[in-house]
Amino acid sequence: MYSIKPGKNIGDIIRYKIRHVAAEEMLHASLVANLIVAIGRQPVFYSPEMIPFYPNPLPHFKQGHLMTHLSKADEKTLNTFIQIEKPEPKPRSGNSETFSSEFELQVVSSKIYVIFKIKIAYSL
Repeated sequence: MYSIKPGKNIGDIIRYKIRHVAAEEMLHASLVANLIVAIGRQPVFYSPEMIPFYPNPLPHFKQGHLMTHLSKADEKTLNTFIQIEKPEPKPRSGNSETFSSEFELQVVSSKIYVIFKIKIAYSL
């Protein structure tokens, strides 16, 4: 974001969009932190193990191997962001991961919560 010069119409639009994406990612991090607190744990944001080194492969990237770099805003960086934000392919017919009702979604969510809490408890 800092390599995009302000004061130019297109530059200001791009800076705004990047800032918006960064704010959404911070919201996601705070929601995860709330879930961690809800199960009785403390979120860890400031640990040496949490600091990435660059270049670094993007963890948990389901669409193959993607190396990330710290770099200025250019076409290569844009293509990296596009790869990261590209939606996963939809499940094929017959393999749908949808729920038939809100209740079914809540039941599955509750089961996931219990499994998650048990795994956290036993990882102490």
